[in-house]
Amino acid sequence: MSQQIADRDNPSRQLKVNEDGSIDVNAELEVKDIQIGAVEIKDSSTDARVSVTNNKLDVNSTAVDVVYATRIDEASATVTYIGKAATGSATSTSVWQVQKIDTTTGTVITWADGNGDFDNIWDNRASLSYS
Repeated sequence: MSQQIADRDNPSRQLKVNEDGSIDVNAELEVKDIQIGAVEIKDSSTDARVSVTNNKLDVNSTAVDVVYATRIDEASATVTYIGKAATGSATSTSVWQVQKIDTTTGTVITWADGNGDFDNIWDNRASLSYS
């Protein structure tokens, strides 16, 4: 059973605790003393958006499944590379998340640059640094 709580002095501020324990927040934030035209920040992996328009902050977070283009290169009997990027991305652009799977001694999974960021070039997968 979810529970919703509203601010008695400002009913537009609301907090909802969902059955799974997650929290939905609905609030309005007034920004003063700065002028902002329109700015939107979007996290493509979760479709979370923060936008500021006419000094009004709006946060919209919607969980969605993001579909990535995936490349698999079985470079040898023991090394496989897996790359993911937004659908339609060129393999020569630095927008790829690249993973290396090495089964020489067990199964070792490492990431280009030591992280899962989407900032690598798929075409350079064999020469990237992995950890």
